[in-house]
Amino acid sequence: MDDMQFLDRTFGYFRGAAPSRWFWLGLPLLLYSWTITGPLLSDDMHMILKCERFLRGETASPELFRFARTEQDWNDLRTRGTVPWWMPEQGRQDFFRPLSEWSFLGGVQLFGRNVIGHRLVSLGVFALAVLAVHWMFRQVRFDALRAGAAAFFFGISQTVTAPTVWMCNRSEIQVVLGVALAAGAYWAAWNRPRAWHLPLALIGFLFAILSKEVAIALPAVIVAHELIVRVRRDERFRRPHNAYIAIAMCVIAAGYLAYYRYSRPWAFDWGSTYAGSAVYGTGGILSILLYVAVWTIGFPIDALLTATAEQNFAVALVAALLVSPTLLYVRRSAKNDPAALFFALWAVLFMLPCLKSIAPSSRYLCAASIGWFYLVAGMILPSREEDVIVPRPLRHLYLASNGIVSVACMVGTVLFINQAEVAARARIEKMAAACLPPLTGGEILFATQADSIVDNICSGDRLEYITGLRDVSLVYLLPPGIGATTEVEDDHTLLVRATDQSLLGARVHRLAFPRDWTPKVGQTFSTKTFTAEVASVRSGEFVDAMRVRFKEPLTSRRLRFFPADLNSAAKSVRSVSAVPTKGA
Repeated sequence: MDDMQFLDRTFGYFRGAAPSRWFWLGLPLLLYSWTITGPLLSDDMHMILKCERFLRGETASPELFRFARTEQDWNDLRTRGTVPWWMPEQGRQDFFRPLSEWSFLGGVQLFGRNVIGHRLVSLGVFALAVLAVHWMFRQVRFDALRAGAAAFFFGISQTVTAPTVWMCNRSEIQVVLGVALAAGAYWAAWNRPRAWHLPLALIGFLFAILSKEVAIALPAVIVAHELIVRVRRDERFRRPHNAYIAIAMCVIAAGYLAYYRYSRPWAFDWGSTYAGSAVYGTGGILSILLYVAVWTIGFPIDALLTATAEQNFAVALVAALLVSPTLLYVRRSAKNDPAALFFALWAVLFMLPCLKSIAPSSRYLCAASIGWFYLVAGMILPSREEDVIVPRPLRHLYLASNGIVSVACMVGTVLFINQAEVAARARIEKMAAACLPPLTGGEILFATQADSIVDNICSGDRLEYITGLRDVSLVYLLPPGIGATTEVEDDHTLLVRATDQSLLGARVHRLAFPRDWTPKVGQTFSTKTFTAEVASVRSGEFVDAMRVRFKEPLTSRRLRFFPADLNSAAKSVRSVSAVPTKGA
């Protein structure tokens, strides 16, 4: 009982501190201050190399977010090791994000490869986003306690970690800055209409939508809110300023979608087999529950990337058990809150684009979480303590999940990705040093197995970034955790045999395949330099062996192999010269 009373006092401290800017802005900035010296991460290196090519005059435009405009570009990424070779051969990753592109390119012009400069820019954008979110909440209720608490939850949320420390994801924070300004102008017009509300709303929305596509959810939130409220209150002809804002945003959104339809029609082909299209999205109730788990129990769902299906279902089940009581107490606590409907719509409609992702990630909830934080702040920290209706255990759970657990996830995420990146670079340096004669531009380094899932992303870019060599590729045959042996079958072919689990049965493999995919003998995955063919399948879906056929002889000067034993075996071209890979 004494312990519970001690915990209850936490709410008193929170209530006293929440209105202070030093609390809701200063503490989140302090929390991220130690991250500015971390290394550049995988996608950051890919984009910095693009910027450098543009600044050297080698390309006509940086096209930072036009990763793969054509299928040839997509297969270049698979060949280079920017994305794993087992991704589908048909693919497009082509986004229209001019403001995010200019932001990143400007940073490279100013700071080059100086990571501290880039991180300080991201931290500055983060600070502006928190200020904008707080200002929006103040326009909604004029309640300093509620605004401070909700803005604080946003600032320390694990959903903003990757956008703040991963420069290529800064667009997520820019979206928050833009939509918060736009929504704040909408609510300011609701309370005290002024001439400047419409231009601010449109400028904010344009800033957001030209930073990242997820901002398209804002007009849907505002229109849905306008329609529901006006029908309920029979206010069809009142508050014209809000109607003008909604109509103008819809016009901008329609033009934006029309441009996307014209320039990137493949993105609207819902039945296509392109990587990144809806067919490869997670979708469904399971994904929704995993996202809900981030909010209700603070679970770091990025850790589920390599988890089993049973582990995913276990997390989703816990979240499902909390859905009903959460909805119940959200409704009760928001009974007299005119803004609760708006932020409930916000949380739902901004979550929908997350379902297009290949795998759930907490960073996709960056913008959607604003709606949740408004609602949860009202549940656990109403204006008066005597108005609390949430049972004590749930109140402590929501505070912990969005407070200390979220901070722990943030710290753990940063430590993990920084350590993984440093280790990945060390492995590449070791592999490059083992190459005799030394690697030169245009060569392909082929490694049998990755030590970390981080190795499989942007491996060729990481190799170029570290060595300074041009047009090099680094391909890992297997992700971590799959035991196998590799042998030279002929002068163009390696034969890989499984020793414990299927060669294409890892979670990271399944994320790249359609849901109904099953392996069959003879199936191939082709890149510009090699073709991987399923050679043997047993027990239905267990890929027992694969042949990797190179278009050039294994003795070609352009091909390098790691470990060194495999390199020697390739050069001697001795058949059935078994070389165990790491983990065998």
